[in-house]
Amino acid sequence: MEAIIPNDSDMLVRLPTGEGKSVLFQVPALVRGLKTQRLTIVVTPLRALMADQVRSLWGMGFFQSVDYISGDRDPWITSEVYQGIIDNRIKLFYIAPERFRIPRFREALSRRLEHDQSFEYVVIDEAHCISQWGFEFRPDYLYAIKELRKLCRTVEPFSRFLFFSATVTDATLNAIKEEVGITANDNFKIKPETMSHPIQPFIRLHSEDVQSELYGADITSARLGFIEKKILDTDLRKSALIIFVTRKRHAENLCNLLEQSVKDGALPDHAKIRYFHAGLPSMERQEIYEAYKKGEVNVLICTKAFGMGMDISNIHKCIHLAPPAYLEDYLQEVGRTGRGEKERNEAGLAFVDCDLLYDKSDFETNNKKIRDGSIRIPALVSLWHNLISETEKFAHGNENLCVIPKNKYASLDENMLRLSLFWLERMERLEIIGSVNGLLKVRLNKKNLQTLTKGNDHINLVADALLKLYEPPAEQQGVFYEQEQGRAYLTE
Repeated sequence: MEAIIPNDSDMLVRLPTGEGKSVLFQVPALVRGLKTQRLTIVVTPLRALMADQVRSLWGMGFFQSVDYISGDRDPWITSEVYQGIIDNRIKLFYIAPERFRIPRFREALSRRLEHDQSFEYVVIDEAHCISQWGFEFRPDYLYAIKELRKLCRTVEPFSRFLFFSATVTDATLNAIKEEVGITANDNFKIKPETMSHPIQPFIRLHSEDVQSELYGADITSARLGFIEKKILDTDLRKSALIIFVTRKRHAENLCNLLEQSVKDGALPDHAKIRYFHAGLPSMERQEIYEAYKKGEVNVLICTKAFGMGMDISNIHKCIHLAPPAYLEDYLQEVGRTGRGEKERNEAGLAFVDCDLLYDKSDFETNNKKIRDGSIRIPALVSLWHNLISETEKFAHGNENLCVIPKNKYASLDENMLRLSLFWLERMERLEIIGSVNGLLKVRLNKKNLQTLTKGNDHINLVADALLKLYEPPAEQQGVFYEQEQGRAYLTE
Protein backbone atom coordinates (compact mmCIF):
# COMPACT_ATOMS: atom_id res chain seq x y z
CA MET A 1 0.00 0.00 0.00
CA GLU A 2 2.89 2.36 0.72
CA ALA A 3 4.09 1.83 -2.85
CA ILE A 4 0.62 2.49 -4.30
CA ILE A 5 -0.32 5.69 -2.42
CA PRO A 6 2.33 7.97 -4.07
CA ASN A 7 0.72 7.17 -7.45
CA ASP A 8 3.99 7.61 -9.33
CA SER A 9 4.07 4.47 -11.48
CA ASP A 10 2.09 1.68 -13.06
CA MET A 11 2.18 -1.40 -10.87
CA LEU A 12 1.45 -5.12 -10.78
CA VAL A 13 0.50 -6.55 -7.38
CA ARG A 14 0.84 -10.35 -7.08
CA LEU A 15 -0.63 -11.88 -3.94
CA PRO A 16 -2.24 -15.27 -3.21
CA THR A 17 -6.00 -15.58 -3.50
CA GLY A 18 -7.62 -14.63 -0.20
CA GLU A 19 -4.80 -12.30 0.84
CA GLY A 20 -7.05 -9.21 0.72
CA LYS A 21 -5.94 -7.54 -2.49
CA SER A 22 -9.00 -5.31 -2.78
CA VAL A 23 -8.17 -3.22 0.28
CA LEU A 24 -4.85 -2.32 -1.35
CA PHE A 25 -6.60 -0.25 -4.00
CA GLN A 26 -9.74 0.72 -2.06
CA VAL A 27 -7.85 2.62 0.66
CA PRO A 28 -5.55 4.64 -1.66
CA ALA A 29 -8.42 5.37 -4.04
CA LEU A 30 -10.61 6.78 -1.26
CA VAL A 31 -7.82 8.51 0.68
CA ARG A 32 -6.55 10.30 -2.41
CA GLY A 33 -9.89 10.65 -4.20
CA LEU A 34 -11.70 12.35 -1.33
CA LYS A 35 -8.89 14.94 -1.34
CA THR A 36 -8.27 15.38 -5.08
CA GLN A 37 -11.89 14.62 -6.14
CA ARG A 38 -10.54 12.39 -8.91
CA LEU A 39 -12.19 9.14 -9.94
CA THR A 40 -10.73 5.64 -9.60
CA ILE A 41 -12.09 3.04 -12.05
CA VAL A 42 -12.07 -0.64 -11.08
CA VAL A 43 -12.53 -3.05 -13.99
CA THR A 44 -13.61 -6.42 -12.63
CA PRO A 45 -14.92 -9.50 -14.46
CA LEU A 46 -17.76 -10.61 -12.17
CA ARG A 47 -20.96 -8.77 -11.27
CA ALA A 48 -21.35 -10.51 -7.93
CA LEU A 49 -17.83 -9.49 -6.98
CA MET A 50 -18.35 -5.79 -7.66
CA ALA A 51 -21.73 -5.74 -5.91
CA ASP A 52 -20.29 -7.52 -2.88
CA GLN A 53 -17.34 -5.14 -2.53
CA VAL A 54 -19.44 -2.01 -3.07
CA ARG A 55 -22.06 -3.05 -0.53
CA SER A 56 -19.29 -3.74 1.97
CA LEU A 57 -17.95 -0.20 1.47
CA TRP A 58 -21.46 1.23 1.73
CA GLY A 59 -21.72 -0.48 5.12
CA MET A 60 -18.59 1.42 6.19
CA GLY A 61 -20.18 4.77 5.36
CA PHE A 62 -18.97 5.33 1.78
CA PHE A 63 -22.47 5.29 0.35
CA GLN A 64 -22.13 8.47 -1.74
CA SER A 65 -18.56 8.07 -2.97
CA VAL A 66 -18.58 4.40 -4.10
CA ASP A 67 -20.84 2.81 -6.70
CA TYR A 68 -21.05 0.36 -9.60
CA ILE A 69 -23.02 -0.32 -12.77
CA SER A 70 -24.14 -3.73 -13.99
CA GLY A 71 -26.92 -5.07 -16.17
CA ASP A 72 -28.73 -6.30 -13.05
CA ARG A 73 -29.53 -2.78 -11.82
CA ASP A 74 -32.63 -0.79 -12.74
CA PRO A 75 -32.22 1.80 -15.53
CA TRP A 76 -33.07 4.72 -13.24
CA ILE A 77 -30.31 3.64 -10.83
CA THR A 78 -27.85 3.40 -13.72
CA SER A 79 -28.82 6.96 -14.77
CA GLU A 80 -28.14 8.19 -11.24
CA VAL A 81 -24.74 6.52 -11.26
CA TYR A 82 -23.88 8.15 -14.59
CA GLN A 83 -24.80 11.49 -13.07
CA GLY A 84 -22.65 10.68 -10.04
CA ILE A 85 -19.68 10.10 -12.35
CA ILE A 86 -20.22 13.38 -14.18
CA ASP A 87 -20.84 15.59 -11.13
CA ASN A 88 -17.82 14.24 -9.15
CA ARG A 89 -19.90 12.58 -6.43
CA ILE A 90 -18.37 9.13 -7.07
CA LYS A 91 -14.69 8.60 -6.24
CA LEU A 92 -14.42 4.79 -6.55
CA PHE A 93 -16.33 3.16 -9.38
CA TYR A 94 -16.64 -0.54 -10.29
CA ILE A 95 -17.49 -1.66 -13.80
CA ALA A 96 -17.44 -4.82 -15.93
CA PRO A 97 -15.37 -4.69 -19.14
CA GLU A 98 -18.41 -5.11 -21.41
CA ARG A 99 -19.72 -1.69 -20.34
CA PHE A 100 -16.99 0.03 -22.38
CA ARG A 101 -18.94 -0.87 -25.52
CA ILE A 102 -21.76 1.47 -24.47
CA PRO A 103 -21.34 5.02 -25.86
CA ARG A 104 -23.22 6.62 -22.97
CA PHE A 105 -20.76 5.16 -20.49
CA ARG A 106 -17.73 6.27 -22.48
CA GLU A 107 -19.24 9.75 -22.73
CA ALA A 108 -19.70 9.93 -18.95
CA LEU A 109 -16.05 8.94 -18.40
CA SER A 110 -14.87 11.51 -20.96
CA ARG A 111 -16.80 14.30 -19.26
CA ARG A 112 -15.40 13.32 -15.87
CA LEU A 113 -11.89 13.20 -17.31
CA GLU A 114 -12.28 16.72 -18.70
CA HIS A 115 -12.74 17.89 -15.10
CA ASP A 116 -10.24 15.58 -13.35
CA GLN A 117 -7.50 15.81 -16.05
CA SER A 118 -6.57 12.23 -15.14
CA PHE A 119 -8.09 9.36 -13.20
CA GLU A 120 -6.70 8.77 -9.72
CA TYR A 121 -6.10 5.11 -10.57
CA VAL A 122 -7.23 2.67 -13.21
CA VAL A 123 -7.48 -0.67 -11.40
CA ILE A 124 -7.58 -3.90 -13.39
CA ASP A 125 -8.70 -6.51 -10.87
CA GLU A 126 -8.04 -10.18 -11.66
CA ALA A 127 -5.53 -8.95 -14.24
CA HIS A 128 -4.76 -12.45 -15.53
CA CYS A 129 -8.04 -12.05 -17.46
CA ILE A 130 -6.14 -9.85 -19.91
CA SER A 131 -4.35 -12.98 -21.08
CA GLN A 132 -6.36 -15.97 -19.84
CA TRP A 133 -9.95 -14.78 -20.17
CA GLY A 134 -9.19 -12.02 -22.60
CA PHE A 135 -8.13 -14.41 -25.34
CA GLU A 136 -10.10 -17.48 -24.31
CA PHE A 137 -13.33 -16.26 -22.79
CA ARG A 138 -13.83 -12.50 -22.28
CA PRO A 139 -12.58 -10.54 -25.29
CA ASP A 140 -14.16 -7.37 -23.91
CA TYR A 141 -11.43 -7.29 -21.27
CA LEU A 142 -8.99 -6.41 -24.05
CA TYR A 143 -11.50 -3.99 -25.57
CA ALA A 144 -11.82 -2.19 -22.22
CA ILE A 145 -8.04 -1.87 -21.95
CA LYS A 146 -7.91 -0.43 -25.46
CA GLU A 147 -10.61 2.15 -24.69
CA LEU A 148 -8.98 3.14 -21.40
CA ARG A 149 -5.65 3.52 -23.14
CA LYS A 150 -7.20 5.88 -25.71
CA LEU A 151 -9.04 7.77 -23.00
CA CYS A 152 -6.33 8.38 -20.42
CA ARG A 153 -2.95 7.35 -21.85
CA THR A 154 -2.67 9.45 -25.01
CA VAL A 155 -2.42 12.95 -23.46
CA GLU A 156 -0.53 13.84 -20.29
CA PRO A 157 -1.02 13.67 -17.38
CA PHE A 158 -1.29 9.90 -17.84
CA SER A 159 -3.49 7.89 -15.49
CA ARG A 160 -1.67 5.15 -13.58
CA PHE A 161 -2.71 1.53 -14.00
CA LEU A 162 -2.76 -0.91 -11.08
CA PHE A 163 -2.98 -4.62 -11.92
CA PHE A 164 -4.00 -7.16 -9.28
CA SER A 165 -3.89 -10.94 -9.57
CA ALA A 166 -2.90 -14.12 -7.77
CA THR A 167 -1.97 -15.97 -10.95
CA VAL A 168 0.37 -13.91 -13.12
CA THR A 169 2.75 -15.85 -15.33
CA ASP A 170 5.49 -14.28 -17.46
CA ALA A 171 3.18 -14.62 -20.47
CA THR A 172 0.43 -12.73 -18.61
CA LEU A 173 2.85 -10.00 -17.58
CA ASN A 174 4.01 -9.56 -21.18
CA ALA A 175 0.38 -9.40 -22.35
CA ILE A 176 -0.39 -6.72 -19.75
CA LYS A 177 2.54 -4.56 -20.83
CA GLU A 178 1.75 -4.98 -24.52
CA GLU A 179 -1.94 -4.10 -24.19
CA VAL A 180 -1.32 -0.98 -22.07
CA GLY A 181 1.72 0.11 -24.08
CA ILE A 182 4.24 -0.15 -21.22
CA THR A 183 7.82 -0.20 -22.51
CA ALA A 184 11.14 -1.02 -20.86
CA ASN A 185 11.75 2.70 -20.37
CA ASP A 186 8.52 3.26 -18.42
CA ASN A 187 8.34 3.27 -14.63
CA PHE A 188 6.67 -0.06 -13.89
CA LYS A 189 6.80 -1.74 -10.49
CA ILE A 190 6.04 -5.29 -9.42
CA LYS A 191 5.06 -5.84 -5.78
CA PRO A 192 6.13 -7.93 -4.03
CA GLU A 193 9.31 -8.19 -6.05
CA THR A 194 9.59 -11.93 -5.42
CA MET A 195 6.68 -14.06 -6.62
CA SER A 196 4.44 -15.31 -3.80
CA HIS A 197 3.21 -18.88 -3.89
CA PRO A 198 -0.32 -18.70 -5.37
CA ILE A 199 -1.68 -21.19 -2.81
CA GLN A 200 -2.13 -20.19 0.83
CA PRO A 201 -0.07 -22.34 3.27
CA PHE A 202 -3.18 -23.65 5.04
CA ILE A 203 -4.59 -25.20 1.82
CA ARG A 204 -3.71 -28.86 1.19
CA LEU A 205 -4.08 -30.26 -2.33
CA HIS A 206 -5.00 -33.89 -3.03
CA SER A 207 -5.83 -35.85 -6.18
CA GLU A 208 -7.77 -39.07 -6.72
CA ASP A 209 -7.66 -41.26 -9.81
CA VAL A 210 -11.26 -42.50 -10.06
CA GLN A 211 -10.53 -44.56 -13.21
CA SER A 212 -13.89 -43.84 -14.78
CA GLU A 213 -14.76 -41.61 -17.74
CA LEU A 214 -16.91 -38.54 -17.15
CA TYR A 215 -17.41 -36.89 -20.52
CA GLY A 216 -19.93 -38.58 -22.76
CA ALA A 217 -21.21 -40.61 -19.81
CA ASP A 218 -23.18 -40.19 -16.60
CA ILE A 219 -21.51 -39.15 -13.37
CA THR A 220 -20.13 -42.45 -12.14
CA SER A 221 -20.58 -44.07 -8.75
CA ALA A 222 -16.82 -43.68 -8.13
CA ARG A 223 -16.97 -39.89 -8.34
CA LEU A 224 -20.35 -39.65 -6.62
CA GLY A 225 -19.28 -41.96 -3.80
CA PHE A 226 -16.12 -39.94 -3.17
CA ILE A 227 -18.12 -36.70 -3.00
CA GLU A 228 -20.72 -38.20 -0.64
CA LYS A 229 -17.96 -39.39 1.68
CA LYS A 230 -16.42 -35.90 1.78
CA ILE A 231 -19.80 -34.35 2.57
CA LEU A 232 -20.30 -36.84 5.41
CA ASP A 233 -16.84 -35.98 6.75
CA THR A 234 -17.71 -32.26 6.82
CA ASP A 235 -19.47 -30.55 9.73
CA LEU A 236 -21.95 -28.67 7.57
CA ARG A 237 -23.15 -26.63 10.55
CA LYS A 238 -19.74 -24.94 10.76
CA SER A 239 -18.30 -25.44 7.29
CA ALA A 240 -19.42 -25.07 3.68
CA LEU A 241 -18.30 -27.28 0.82
CA ILE A 242 -17.83 -26.22 -2.81
CA ILE A 243 -17.75 -28.57 -5.81
CA PHE A 244 -16.39 -27.27 -9.12
CA VAL A 245 -17.50 -28.81 -12.41
CA THR A 246 -16.61 -27.98 -16.01
CA ARG A 247 -20.06 -28.37 -17.59
CA LYS A 248 -23.42 -26.79 -16.74
CA ARG A 249 -25.19 -30.14 -17.11
CA HIS A 250 -22.75 -31.72 -14.66
CA ALA A 251 -23.72 -29.08 -12.07
CA GLU A 252 -27.40 -29.83 -12.53
CA ASN A 253 -27.00 -33.63 -12.68
CA LEU A 254 -24.75 -33.81 -9.63
CA CYS A 255 -27.12 -31.58 -7.67
CA ASN A 256 -30.01 -33.91 -8.50
CA LEU A 257 -27.99 -36.98 -7.48
CA LEU A 258 -26.93 -35.47 -4.14
CA GLU A 259 -30.44 -34.24 -3.37
CA GLN A 260 -31.67 -37.79 -3.99
CA SER A 261 -29.00 -39.04 -1.58
CA VAL A 262 -30.42 -36.68 1.05
CA LYS A 263 -33.91 -38.05 0.44
CA ASP A 264 -32.60 -41.63 0.64
CA GLY A 265 -30.86 -40.94 3.94
CA ALA A 266 -27.33 -41.40 2.56
CA LEU A 267 -26.64 -37.73 3.35
CA PRO A 268 -27.88 -35.73 6.35
CA ASP A 269 -31.06 -33.67 6.17
CA HIS A 270 -29.17 -30.47 6.96
CA ALA A 271 -27.17 -30.79 3.71
CA LYS A 272 -28.61 -27.88 1.68
CA ILE A 273 -27.48 -28.27 -1.92
CA ARG A 274 -27.75 -25.88 -4.86
CA TYR A 275 -26.06 -25.49 -8.22
CA PHE A 276 -24.71 -22.31 -9.84
CA HIS A 277 -23.67 -21.58 -13.43
CA ALA A 278 -23.75 -18.75 -15.95
CA GLY A 279 -26.88 -20.13 -17.63
CA LEU A 280 -29.07 -19.24 -14.66
CA PRO A 281 -30.93 -15.89 -14.59
CA SER A 282 -28.89 -13.17 -12.90
CA MET A 283 -31.40 -12.72 -10.08
CA GLU A 284 -31.31 -16.44 -9.31
CA ARG A 285 -27.51 -16.44 -9.30
CA GLN A 286 -27.49 -13.53 -6.86
CA GLU A 287 -30.05 -15.28 -4.63
CA ILE A 288 -27.95 -18.48 -4.56
CA TYR A 289 -24.79 -16.53 -3.78
CA GLU A 290 -26.46 -14.70 -0.88
CA ALA A 291 -27.92 -17.95 0.48
CA TYR A 292 -24.50 -19.62 0.32
CA LYS A 293 -22.88 -16.66 2.04
CA LYS A 294 -25.48 -16.67 4.83
CA GLY A 295 -25.16 -20.44 5.39
CA GLU A 296 -28.63 -21.25 4.08
CA VAL A 297 -26.83 -23.34 1.42
CA ASN A 298 -23.83 -25.38 2.58
CA VAL A 299 -23.01 -27.48 -0.50
CA LEU A 300 -22.63 -25.53 -3.73
CA ILE A 301 -21.99 -27.15 -7.12
CA CYS A 302 -20.74 -24.62 -9.63
CA THR A 303 -18.83 -23.89 -12.80
CA LYS A 304 -16.00 -21.38 -12.93
CA ALA A 305 -18.66 -18.66 -13.10
CA PHE A 306 -18.44 -18.79 -9.29
CA GLY A 307 -14.69 -18.41 -9.21
CA MET A 308 -12.78 -15.21 -8.89
CA GLY A 309 -13.28 -12.78 -6.07
CA MET A 310 -16.10 -14.60 -4.30
CA ASP A 311 -15.35 -13.95 -0.63
CA ILE A 312 -17.12 -16.50 1.57
CA SER A 313 -15.23 -17.12 4.78
CA ASN A 314 -16.39 -20.60 5.85
CA ILE A 315 -15.67 -22.72 2.74
CA HIS A 316 -13.53 -25.47 4.23
CA LYS A 317 -13.63 -28.15 1.54
CA CYS A 318 -13.25 -27.96 -2.22
CA ILE A 319 -13.77 -30.80 -4.70
CA HIS A 320 -13.17 -30.75 -8.44
CA LEU A 321 -15.35 -33.25 -10.26
CA ALA A 322 -12.76 -33.17 -13.06
CA PRO A 323 -9.61 -31.15 -13.84
CA PRO A 324 -10.19 -27.66 -15.26
CA ALA A 325 -8.72 -26.98 -18.70
CA TYR A 326 -6.40 -24.26 -17.43
CA LEU A 327 -4.08 -24.19 -14.44
CA GLU A 328 -5.11 -20.57 -13.69
CA ASP A 329 -8.71 -21.70 -13.22
CA TYR A 330 -7.63 -24.39 -10.76
CA LEU A 331 -5.54 -21.94 -8.71
CA GLN A 332 -8.38 -19.44 -8.56
CA GLU A 333 -10.94 -22.07 -7.57
CA VAL A 334 -8.99 -23.72 -4.77
CA GLY A 335 -8.31 -20.19 -3.54
CA ARG A 336 -11.98 -19.97 -2.50
CA THR A 337 -11.28 -22.21 0.52
CA GLY A 338 -10.34 -21.26 4.05
CA ARG A 339 -10.51 -17.49 3.59
CA GLY A 340 -11.69 -16.75 7.14
CA GLU A 341 -9.15 -17.45 9.90
CA LYS A 342 -11.79 -17.00 12.59
CA GLU A 343 -14.09 -19.51 10.88
CA ARG A 344 -11.28 -22.04 10.49
CA ASN A 345 -10.50 -21.76 14.20
CA GLU A 346 -14.18 -22.14 15.16
CA ALA A 347 -14.36 -25.31 13.05
CA GLY A 348 -11.15 -26.62 14.68
CA LEU A 349 -9.28 -26.75 11.37
CA ALA A 350 -5.59 -26.04 10.99
CA PHE A 351 -5.81 -26.92 7.28
CA VAL A 352 -8.48 -27.04 4.58
CA ASP A 353 -8.47 -29.78 1.95
CA CYS A 354 -9.00 -29.55 -1.80
CA ASP A 355 -9.54 -32.78 -3.76
CA LEU A 356 -9.19 -33.17 -7.51
CA LEU A 357 -10.93 -36.18 -9.10
CA TYR A 358 -9.54 -37.31 -12.44
CA ASP A 359 -9.34 -40.01 -15.05
CA LYS A 360 -6.70 -39.97 -17.77
CA SER A 361 -9.46 -39.41 -20.33
CA ASP A 362 -10.27 -36.07 -18.64
CA PHE A 363 -6.94 -34.61 -19.78
CA GLU A 364 -7.53 -35.82 -23.33
CA THR A 365 -10.92 -34.07 -23.25
CA ASN A 366 -9.33 -30.84 -21.99
CA ASN A 367 -6.69 -30.89 -24.71
CA LYS A 368 -9.36 -31.41 -27.36
CA LYS A 369 -11.41 -28.54 -25.89
CA ILE A 370 -8.43 -26.20 -26.14
CA ARG A 371 -7.69 -27.27 -29.73
CA ASP A 372 -11.33 -26.97 -30.82
CA GLY A 373 -11.68 -23.60 -29.11
CA SER A 374 -8.87 -21.96 -31.03
CA ILE A 375 -9.70 -19.48 -33.78
CA ARG A 376 -8.12 -20.37 -37.13
CA ILE A 377 -7.45 -18.03 -40.04
CA PRO A 378 -9.52 -20.00 -42.63
CA ALA A 379 -12.57 -19.79 -40.33
CA LEU A 380 -12.10 -16.03 -39.95
CA VAL A 381 -11.79 -15.59 -43.72
CA SER A 382 -14.96 -17.62 -44.30
CA LEU A 383 -16.88 -15.60 -41.67
CA TRP A 384 -15.64 -12.34 -43.19
CA HIS A 385 -16.90 -13.30 -46.67
CA ASN A 386 -20.27 -14.32 -45.19
CA LEU A 387 -20.58 -10.98 -43.43
CA ILE A 388 -19.70 -9.05 -46.58
CA SER A 389 -22.35 -10.90 -48.58
CA GLU A 390 -25.06 -10.07 -46.04
CA THR A 391 -24.12 -6.46 -45.31
CA GLU A 392 -26.56 -3.71 -46.32
CA LYS A 393 -26.14 0.05 -46.53
CA PHE A 394 -27.85 1.74 -43.57
CA ALA A 395 -30.63 4.03 -44.79
CA HIS A 396 -29.64 7.07 -42.69
CA GLY A 397 -25.86 7.08 -43.06
CA ASN A 398 -22.91 5.76 -45.00
CA GLU A 399 -22.23 2.81 -42.70
CA ASN A 400 -22.56 -0.78 -43.85
CA LEU A 401 -24.65 -2.67 -41.32
CA CYS A 402 -24.90 -6.39 -40.66
CA VAL A 403 -27.14 -7.91 -37.98
CA ILE A 404 -26.20 -11.46 -36.99
CA PRO A 405 -28.31 -13.92 -34.98
CA LYS A 406 -26.18 -15.82 -32.51
CA ASN A 407 -27.11 -19.13 -34.16
CA LYS A 408 -26.62 -17.87 -37.72
CA TYR A 409 -23.75 -20.18 -38.67
CA ALA A 410 -23.90 -23.89 -37.92
CA SER A 411 -20.11 -24.14 -37.81
CA LEU A 412 -19.82 -21.53 -35.03
CA ASP A 413 -21.50 -21.74 -31.65
CA GLU A 414 -22.34 -18.52 -29.82
CA ASN A 415 -19.00 -18.28 -28.04
CA MET A 416 -16.91 -19.03 -31.14
CA LEU A 417 -18.91 -16.49 -33.16
CA ARG A 418 -18.32 -13.85 -30.50
CA LEU A 419 -14.60 -14.57 -30.37
CA SER A 420 -14.33 -14.58 -34.18
CA LEU A 421 -16.06 -11.20 -34.43
CA PHE A 422 -13.73 -9.87 -31.77
CA TRP A 423 -10.64 -10.92 -33.72
CA LEU A 424 -12.01 -9.33 -36.89
CA GLU A 425 -12.52 -6.18 -34.87
CA ARG A 426 -8.94 -6.38 -33.56
CA MET A 427 -7.81 -6.55 -37.20
CA GLU A 428 -9.86 -3.36 -37.84
CA ARG A 429 -12.09 -5.14 -40.34
CA LEU A 430 -15.31 -4.28 -38.53
CA GLU A 431 -16.73 -2.60 -35.44
CA ILE A 432 -19.02 -4.40 -33.01
CA ILE A 433 -21.61 -1.77 -32.14
CA GLY A 434 -23.70 -3.78 -29.71
CA SER A 435 -25.90 -6.78 -29.04
CA VAL A 436 -29.56 -7.17 -28.23
CA ASN A 437 -31.04 -10.16 -26.43
CA GLY A 438 -34.50 -11.65 -26.25
CA LEU A 439 -36.33 -9.80 -29.01
CA LEU A 440 -39.90 -10.62 -29.95
CA LYS A 441 -41.22 -11.35 -33.43
CA VAL A 442 -43.03 -8.26 -34.67
CA ARG A 443 -44.57 -7.49 -38.07
CA LEU A 444 -44.99 -3.80 -38.80
CA ASN A 445 -47.77 -2.71 -41.15
CA LYS A 446 -46.63 0.41 -43.00
CA LYS A 447 -50.11 1.73 -43.86
CA ASN A 448 -51.34 1.36 -40.30
CA LEU A 449 -48.24 3.10 -38.98
CA GLN A 450 -48.74 5.97 -41.39
CA THR A 451 -52.31 6.34 -40.12
CA LEU A 452 -51.15 6.32 -36.50
CA THR A 453 -48.63 9.12 -37.06
CA LYS A 454 -51.40 11.72 -37.25
CA GLY A 455 -51.48 13.33 -33.81
CA ASN A 456 -49.22 14.25 -30.90
CA ASP A 457 -49.86 11.61 -28.26
CA HIS A 458 -47.40 8.83 -27.34
CA ILE A 459 -48.79 6.31 -29.84
CA ASN A 460 -48.43 8.81 -32.70
CA LEU A 461 -44.85 9.59 -31.75
CA VAL A 462 -43.90 5.91 -31.52
CA ALA A 463 -45.47 5.16 -34.89
CA ASP A 464 -43.61 8.05 -36.49
CA ALA A 465 -40.31 6.90 -34.95
CA LEU A 466 -40.79 3.35 -36.25
CA LEU A 467 -41.36 4.64 -39.78
CA LYS A 468 -38.24 6.78 -39.63
CA LEU A 469 -36.02 3.94 -38.47
CA TYR A 470 -35.85 2.40 -41.90
CA GLU A 471 -36.93 3.70 -45.30
CA PRO A 472 -36.44 0.82 -47.77
CA PRO A 473 -36.46 1.40 -51.55
CA ALA A 474 -39.89 1.06 -53.13
CA GLU A 475 -39.02 -2.26 -54.71
CA GLN A 476 -37.59 -3.72 -51.49
CA GLN A 477 -39.67 -5.70 -49.04
CA GLY A 478 -36.76 -7.20 -47.18
CA VAL A 479 -35.97 -7.83 -43.58
CA PHE A 480 -36.02 -4.81 -41.29
CA TYR A 481 -34.19 -6.35 -38.34
CA GLU A 482 -33.16 -9.76 -37.13
CA GLN A 483 -31.42 -10.69 -33.89
CA GLU A 484 -31.51 -14.02 -32.05
CA GLN A 485 -35.10 -15.19 -31.73
CA GLY A 486 -36.71 -11.89 -32.77
CA ARG A 487 -37.63 -10.49 -36.18
CA ALA A 488 -39.52 -7.48 -37.47
CA TYR A 489 -40.64 -6.83 -41.04
CA LEU A 490 -41.87 -3.70 -42.78
CA THR A 491 -44.67 -4.65 -45.16
CA GLU A 492 -47.15 -2.91 -47.37
